[in-house]
Amino acid sequence: TVLTGDVYTQLSLDVTLTNVSIELLKRHATSTEAEQSLGRLDFLKSVLEYRALSNNTKTANLSCEAFRAHDTRWTSTKEKNLSLVTVVLGPTQTTTNKSKDETKTSLQFELFQRSGPNCVEFVAVLNSMRVIVILDWLLDMQHYILDNPDQERFIALKEKTAKLMAKYGQQDSGNQQDLDNSGQLNPVPRNTDMRLSITETEFVMFENLTCVETDAIILRSTAVINYAPDNSSVKNDLPFRCSLERLEV
Repeated sequence: TVLTGDVYTQLSLDVTLTNVSIELLKRHATSTEAEQSLGRLDFLKSVLEYRALSNNTKTANLSCEAFRAHDTRWTSTKEKNLSLVTVVLGPTQTTTNKSKDETKTSLQFELFQRSGPNCVEFVAVLNSMRVIVILDWLLDMQHYILDNPDQERFIALKEKTAKLMAKYGQQDSGNQQDLDNSGQLNPVPRNTDMRLSITETEFVMFENLTCVETDAIILRSTAVINYAPDNSSVKNDLPFRCSLERLEV
């Protein structure tokens, strides 16, 4: 790639997920405490693709034709009726009523991520999906994904690896980082682009999740939302953009 400019695929990985469930546990069962579950992801019909290219670009794509996300915080507790909503993300009723031929090749949910030396791109696609907005569950999921209990040990290991590579004249071009005078890691800034595309998707917020008869706010929309914070430094270019085709409340 350096000499010819041609880009080659170094690693190609395709994983088909059929009736695969991943359960997220906040606490494993012990002799004194019961198991505490947070959520369950059901990949009923999905494909995970990963590509690593010779120009240090990596792409990952998760496309789901049948997907469900469940709130399982109350399944292991003895208390009842704490929440009547368990499916947080799933197809709308209109999609469920379609025939098998109509939904045979329909895409419900997709996540795409591309990372290169100079840019990072995230794309999320929701097609005819229903999202139940449960704020405390979303915050718990955020903490579960972002908070790493071994983060300090991980950072120390990366710093030690960077020092050894600098000592022996090697360079990690896939994750460009520099060491300052104190030996700390200084990541090279990269442009970030995040995009959310929703088509005929509903966002539902209930007033009371423990009551069968309750009020709710339903927002149905088709739109493309783009957030590129690095573009705000460019004249006349806003970091946040929204292309709205349809909106119902």
